Amino acid sequence: MDKSKAIEAYRHGLISIKECSQIIGMETRFMETVNNLYEQEKNRVTKVKSV
Repeated sequence: MDKSKAIEAYRHGLISIKECSQIIGMETRFMETVNNLYEQEKNRVTKVKSV
């Protein structure tokens, strides 16, 4: 599976974070950190757009 498709599948709830991290070759803990940063940035951008 392509790395970007694995991340997209995780974000859509089709695979777990552990499965995603295994597919892209990243430790689960690091993948969780990256995902948290992504969600924070997405929320920040959404708030800016709504102002």
